[in-house]
Amino acid sequence: MILTDLSFGADETKRDIIGRVLDGTLAPLDFFLSPHERLDTIVITPTRYEDPSLEISSNVSVLQEEDIANMHAKYVPDILRVASGVVVSDYSGNGKMSRVDMRGFGDTASSNVLVLMDGRRTNQIDLSGADWTQIDINAIEKIEIVRGPQSVLYGDNAMGGVINIITKTGYGKEPEIGFKYERGSYDYSSYRVHTEGGTDFMDYYAMASTSYNNGYRINNHLETIDYNAEATFKPTDYFHLRSSAGYHRDWYGLPGAVKPIDINAIGRRGSISPDNRAKTEDYFAMLTPELIYQLPFGEVLFETDILLRGRRTNAIFLSSFGDVSNVHHIKTFGVTPKLAFTVDFAGLSNRIIGGLDYYVNKDEINSGLLSAMDTIIINKDTLGLYLTDTVTLPSSLIFNGGFRGEWAYYKFDQQAVLQGMNTKSPFEYAYEAGLTYKYTDKSSVYAKYSRSFRFPATDEWYTSLYIDYFSGLVAGGLNLELEPQTGNSYEIGIKENTSKYISLKADYYIMDLNNEIYYDPLTFQNSSYDHTIHHGLELETDLYVFDSLHVYGNYTFAKSFFVGGTFAGNEIPLVPRHKFSSGFDYTFMNSLTFRYDATYVGERRFINDLQNNMPKLKSYMVHNVGLSYRKYGLEIFGAINNIFDAEYSEYGVLDFTLTRPGIYPAPRRNFLIGVSYRF
Repeated sequence: MILTDLSFGADETKRDIIGRVLDGTLAPLDFFLSPHERLDTIVITPTRYEDPSLEISSNVSVLQEEDIANMHAKYVPDILRVASGVVVSDYSGNGKMSRVDMRGFGDTASSNVLVLMDGRRTNQIDLSGADWTQIDINAIEKIEIVRGPQSVLYGDNAMGGVINIITKTGYGKEPEIGFKYERGSYDYSSYRVHTEGGTDFMDYYAMASTSYNNGYRINNHLETIDYNAEATFKPTDYFHLRSSAGYHRDWYGLPGAVKPIDINAIGRRGSISPDNRAKTEDYFAMLTPELIYQLPFGEVLFETDILLRGRRTNAIFLSSFGDVSNVHHIKTFGVTPKLAFTVDFAGLSNRIIGGLDYYVNKDEINSGLLSAMDTIIINKDTLGLYLTDTVTLPSSLIFNGGFRGEWAYYKFDQQAVLQGMNTKSPFEYAYEAGLTYKYTDKSSVYAKYSRSFRFPATDEWYTSLYIDYFSGLVAGGLNLELEPQTGNSYEIGIKENTSKYISLKADYYIMDLNNEIYYDPLTFQNSSYDHTIHHGLELETDLYVFDSLHVYGNYTFAKSFFVGGTFAGNEIPLVPRHKFSSGFDYTFMNSLTFRYDATYVGERRFINDLQNNMPKLKSYMVHNVGLSYRKYGLEIFGAINNIFDAEYSEYGVLDFTLTRPGIYPAPRRNFLIGVSYRF
């Protein structure tokens, strides 16, 4: 697994003391060891342009196609669990509702980590964040993980970091058709077919799939249907036209949390809400014209993403007080032109990137008791302008900086139960400055400062009305007192890859935030912390022993806490202090691959435990193994997840009394087998 972005090349001439010490230590084993050459990874996400990852002043990791295939995961969050600085909390147990957290945001991670698909924003304007079940894991070419604020380039939702999923295009491939079938525990089954190929004029990739999972718990089923297609037309060397489209539909159960008293009565796999359910329908289409032109003094790149998307979700909650429905119908239109200009002169390289991100969004919300639905339409329009500059000096210094201004306009049209029209027009800005020094051709140190922001989601501005029938008081509704969340971040790190056997990476960060948005369980509305601090340390190491064996390990320390006010000194819920992952993969005769990984996640506070009064959610450690055989287009594989049958939960919440914790039990030991064939 490639969880490092540092390089090792055959033409390396420089050495540093760290590399000499590491290689000297392993020198007696030179006769037995034969690591392969490691080339510098090219990444796109940190700059919206292709760059060697070694030159980026951020903590960047790349998961390659081979790493993803060896994990035999059903959904992307299952892959991200082993990455440093990334914490996954799945409260559905079937992959539908997973929070992927970076830099310690806990329950609001979905709004603070931006997920991209080939540069397309997948985060919605409500609190749902990215829908991981819509991402076809078999179509992924690589995943770029960039930790820390990226608001200058991407604007909203990128305070904790960015995950960019780059999909296959068929480029350079002979025409191919492939089939895949999987079976697993809890009646899981999946069928998939794809085709791909490339010519001088066009590259293409298309797939169709369906899956069913009965789930670990009662009312924990998930059924999905997906269609995706992508085509790139190349009429000339300097003009390309990319197009993509997709359709997704799913149906799933909502088993809810279980309290200790419930477990005694119905067990960990039971549900006190066996009839709650939801469904999703989502579609998108995107067109991207791209123009690349070589000038005598540099290169010019111009491209524009034109996006249409529609998403409708409907959740039904049944209770003795009446049936409650929660419907969101979100429509999105976006245009994001970008111009990149690169000039190389007298040994100095200067690249300027400027662009505009314009989005028009509409969220129609119908929620509440079916007998008296609450209706509101929220429009959110945003316009972001950004400019960045990266200068590479002959002295191996690389400077990058940038600025972004973003205007947002919200219109709240309350139609029932309350009526009214309100607007908000917040403006925010972000800027950053980073410096990277390559002290050898394949190692660097860096430092970075940035100011970042995020705007409230539509259902942070507005919470469905809650009526106390005993007192007659009405809670929830529209809260126009919220302010955008802002922060200042400081980061230093090292990427050391001089040794041919070991690569090391370390990053320390501090985030000083104002108005961090959270849900207040006392008022049933969202509010803001005046001041919070997030700081932590991310460590990674990769050991390259043979071409066929790769060993890795990483450790994350994170602490997020309140500064001043009622909760001064308290921890932010759902942020583990410690996380550790390690594993290896071994390939025999280029056809048989065995993989093992283990992840430990420390104790976390329950959601809503802002006062830190309750015992913590227990730590856990999960071990997984997988085996696959690949030959002549045929693959036969199997995996055992949670091989030691650990009993644990990734997510827990206090109820409205703030004294009774409920947990969402994670699956125990489970199995997966499958077969695929390409021809």
